[in-house]
Amino acid sequence: MHDSEWPTYVLEDAVIYRSDKKTLANPLFVHLEGPLIVRGRVEVDSDNQQNFIRAYPKPTYIEISQSEKYSIGFGPCTLWVAGLGGWFEIVPAPKYEAMYSQIREAITLYYQILGVYEQYEEKRKKRAKQKQKALPQPSLEEVFFKAGPCCPALFSAYWHTNTSLVCCQSGRW
Repeated sequence: MHDSEWPTYVLEDAVIYRSDKKTLANPLFVHLEGPLIVRGRVEVDSDNQQNFIRAYPKPTYIEISQSEKYSIGFGPCTLWVAGLGGWFEIVPAPKYEAMYSQIREAITLYYQILGVYEQYEEKRKKRAKQKQKALPQPSLEEVFFKAGPCCPALFSAYWHTNTSLVCCQSGRW
């Protein structure tokens, strides 16, 4: 079965580790640091019991010993990690909250940047239909200016190092 058809579960009180089982890991870097170890509490409804080696009649702590894939969603911001035959939505444990906050910020930034480019493509196509002059691609500064405010840490770092560049080129100040 292809992973796009796998069942999904909610993994509460979840923590993701590197292979040393001690260092917290960011699954967005799984191709650099993986495979990762994922631990948490899963509640399996009766319809999905057959997808597990043994039955879990009540919420149970599990470990995914070799997670090598992740998936993201936006609206709401969601992270799933892959087990052997299912996707596990991460609901972080308190000790994983700080890492999860960074992951959510990265997911938000990804979708905000994607939105900037989708808007560009719509405008480009409209201009092409109307046989107008080609629309130039947005610059990195324009993308950060439009997408950056959704991610305060990134925007703050970028703003701090490029204030004069952003202000002078945008003409907004």
